[in-house]
Amino acid sequence: MEGQVNLVITTEQLRAAPAGVRQWFAQLAGIAPPADSAWVVEHNGRRETAEQVAILDEAEAETLVGLLADDPAAIEILALFSDDCRDPASGAPQAYSVSVTDMVDRTSIASAAAVPQHITRIEKVLRRARGDHTLFLFEGHPRTGYCVHPETQAALHRLRERAAAPPAGEADDGGRDQG
Repeated sequence: MEGQVNLVITTEQLRAAPAGVRQWFAQLAGIAPPADSAWVVEHNGRRETAEQVAILDEAEAETLVGLLADDPAAIEILALFSDDCRDPASGAPQAYSVSVTDMVDRTSIASAAAVPQHITRIEKVLRRARGDHTLFLFEGHPRTGYCVHPETQAALHRLRERAAAPPAGEADDGGRDQG
């Protein structure tokens, strides 16, 4: 078709683009311009936001937990983000923030001063696993609390639910001995 142009934009270009350019790109794509945190891009076959916040699926969340097996406090932090929080109107996953105080109160971490080192460790392990040293898992700040992308939160919830389910073929027999 005459006048048709194919436009390719890389993840890096999208990240670096000013808000006006991202809005123009959204118009070209025929979508409503999303908020910066709503821009989801694929980079090396994995999803993340334009701000370089990783979006984990269940398999990647499970891998991350496995890689953190030597740091139980880091796994406890990830577990805090596994609640099933949904928008009441749409049912879509909705992010929520976990404060440093909650992290200390609900994990084995002894003090608020130790929380950032565990957050940093989780992100370093994720960056190494993805081969992307510019990536983040958490948004936020020690004073305001942290959150993860809502889809990551939903993946962590599914992982927790699967881990809590009895293994296949081992249904609860109500305590009766079948022998």
